[in-house]
Amino acid sequence: LIDVRAMVKELKQRIEGMRVQNVYNINQKTYMFKIQSSNGKEILLIESGIRIHLTKYNRPKDSMPNSFASKLRKHIRNRVLNKIEQVGTDRVIDMEFGQGERANHIILEMYAQGNIILTD
Repeated sequence: LIDVRAMVKELKQRIEGMRVQNVYNINQKTYMFKIQSSNGKEILLIESGIRIHLTKYNRPKDSMPNSFASKLRKHIRNRVLNKIEQVGTDRVIDMEFGQGERANHIILEMYAQGNIILTD
C-alpha cells in the first residue's frame, strides 16, 4: 500500500502534464512509454502486477508491437498524462490521458498477476 502511494507521488511530481511520445512492448507483460515535455524526456516502464517506475535506460524492444501495444499507441500516443492517482487504498493506479469525453485511462493492477487495462 505505502509502496504504491510512494510510486504515485513520484510519478505525479515528475511526469504529470507530459505528453506520451510512443509506447513499446518489451515482452507480453512489460511496456515502455516514452514521455516528453519541454524540459526533456522520461521513460516510464510498466510491468503488469510488479512495478511502475521511471528509468533512463532504453531497453531493447520487440521489432513489431503486439496487439495491445498497437491499441495503446492508437489511443494515447500524443496525449498528455493529465492525472495519475491511486484508486482508494487498493494496489491500483489510474492514469488519465487526454481530457473530457475523449480521455482514456490506463488502469494498472499491482497485485498477483496484475492487469493493464485501457478504458475510455
